[in-house]
Amino acid sequence: MVGFAPMGIVMAKKRMGRPPKGRNDVTARIDADALRKVKVVAGLLGKTVAEYLTEITTPIIDRDLKRLAGKLMSGDKTEE
Repeated sequence: MVGFAPMGIVMAKKRMGRPPKGRNDVTARIDADALRKVKVVAGLLGKTVAEYLTEITTPIIDRDLKRLAGKLMSGDKTEE
């Protein structure tokens, strides 16, 4: 039987492995202390590090991109 574990035998946990197809994950460098914290939070939420970082950074990136694109279109090249 697949998945059958007699009493006293501990079966290995399913590993997270590669993310599902359809994602376009890449490698990026991040501060080691920040990454340790991200791994804890992502694990507690049942998400991969890539899923968690994408989820929390996308709104910030979209906001900044919209703001900076607006400045470029208006000719204002000063940074805040």
